[in-house]
Amino acid sequence: MTGLVEGALSLQVGADLADIQDLAGNDLGSDRSWQCTVDLPELGLAPTSLAFAAEYGGSNPAAQNLAITNEDVGTMAWTVTADEDWLSFGPAVGTDDASVAVSLDISGLAVGTHTATITVAAPDAANTPLACAVSCTISLSAPAL
Repeated sequence: MTGLVEGALSLQVGADLADIQDLAGNDLGSDRSWQCTVDLPELGLAPTSLAFAAEYGGSNPAAQNLAITNEDVGTMAWTVTADEDWLSFGPAVGTDDASVAVSLDISGLAVGTHTATITVAAPDAANTPLACAVSCTISLSAPAL
């Protein structure tokens, strides 16, 4: 069909109704089906895993950064959550691209390897949520000779 202009119609995700006309102003009718493609933000997350190490009774390991990006179009609001309380991060909410500092509090962790998952959710993104696996190995310090 000729006379339609790409980008002349703005639709939101969901069920929008529109009166569609050709460039001459002729109504194209509501009895037709139209297919359109809606570009959505795409959530990016790097890295997808973080590994920490610390000595039992020692200090917390240095924070590591998690990069959250919008890999496509539009604006993308996101939130970060974790399934273990020994993880902390900031910021926990944001829009589009950001660096999130991930820190640990090892004070309640026993010797061994501990695992957790950080989840980044962006309701408007096509590929939400994404996860980052976190591991922390707590070891005994070497005895002094």
